[in-house]
Formats: sequence, C-alpha cells, structure tokens
Amino acid sequence: MGFFDRFRKRAASRRLTREQIDRLPFPQRLAALNALASREDPRCVIFGANKHRYRFQPVATAQEAAQVQAALGVSFPNSYLQYLTKLGNGGAGPDYGIYSLDEMQRNSQHLLHQPLLGEPVLHPDMTLEEWREVTSGLEDAADRDEDDAFFGWLLQGALVLGTQGCAEDTLLMCSGEHAGEVVYFNWEIEADFSVPYFTGMQFDEWMIGYYEKLLGGGIDKYRPTFWNVRW
Repeated sequence: MGFFDRFRKRAASRRLTREQIDRLPFPQRLAALNALASREDPRCVIFGANKHRYRFQPVATAQEAAQVQAALGVSFPNSYLQYLTKLGNGGAGPDYGIYSLDEMQRNSQHLLHQPLLGEPVLHPDMTLEEWREVTSGLEDAADRDEDDAFFGWLLQGALVLGTQGCAEDTLLMCSGEHAGEVVYFNWEIEADFSVPYFTGMQFDEWMIGYYEKLLGGGIDKYRPTFWNVRW
C-alpha cells in the first residue's frame, strides 16, 4: 500500500476537519476533499461521478509520465504531475474525471502536429471576431493531413485533461504565458459559443475549487462545469 493509500485510510478514519484539510499540501488536500465528496454523494448523482465514482486509478510512475511528455513534446505542470504520480493515473475529478495518461495521449494527438517552437494560439482575451478569424483556416483544409496540421497549430501546447460530454473538453495549457491553466474547449469551433474559456486557475486551484464548490452546494449537480461559466 502506497503513502497516499495509507493517507486516505487515515483521513477516512480520523475525519479531518475542513480547517485541517485546508492546511494540507495539494495532493493530500485533494485526496481528503475527494473522500468527503464521496461520503456526501454515495450514490454518485453529481454530474459525471457515476463514471469515476470518486476513485483514483493506480498511480503512474515518473518514467511513464516522462515517456508521454517526450512523445507529445510537452512538459506537464507540476501539480498535474503530482496528481498522476501521487494520487492516480486518472480517475476522480470534475465532470467525468481526469483522463489516464493513455486516454489523454489518445485525445491529444494534435500535439504530434504542433509547430516547432510555436507559441500557443489560445489566450484568455480572445474575442468572437478573433476566434472566427483563427478558425477560418479549417475551411481551407483539403484532407486529413491538413486538418491535423490546423489543430496542431490551433491547440499547440494544450493537452486534453478530460471531457465534459458532447463536444466540450477540458484542456490544460502546458506552454506559453498561461502554462498550467485549465481551459474549457468546444470542438464545434464554428459555433459562436465555442470561443475557448480560460478558467484563470492553475490545475491544482481548479481541482480544489471544484471540490470546495461541490461540498458547498455551489455546483449544479445535473450539468457539466462549463455550464456554470458559459450560461
């Protein structure tokens, strides 16, 4: 049994207070909040919880994480790396949870086509007019190779953390000025509502914030997280 498995068992038996939990480092704090959420939602009725059921998958090794980073040409933000190697290689988290390394890699194939030394195209101040301009290039794509090149350019430096269902995914910026930030992205890029939404939060802030809202009753339990910010 690993350290964090032992910690989760101790936290469950000791019933840490919220004040004690809030003083913990990120991985332990998240594990404790997830345990609280599991007790508050035993039937997993919160949106997406029936998928992950508040469980973390077995942790990834540092070598496994390094191999995926090398394959995709990105560097994982530290708190995301801590999640993978200290809590679980995917599992509990917002909506349908956090992808495993394999799932993330399968859903982030655009990174294989990102320009060398390119700067991220996505940014938090993007207007609808700018979004329409940068996505107009997809109309000119004549085949699959050009589609791959377009999304490699559009989403450079951004990996897919997980899905919120339908066409809405959750991205994590891994390069540029906003490295480490979580972004909501809709693949229906021609729709006016598809302008990427930057949460303004680093991965650890986003994860902790989700659980604090969940436990405080601030989340619509029947809808994905993007609904709370887009409408």
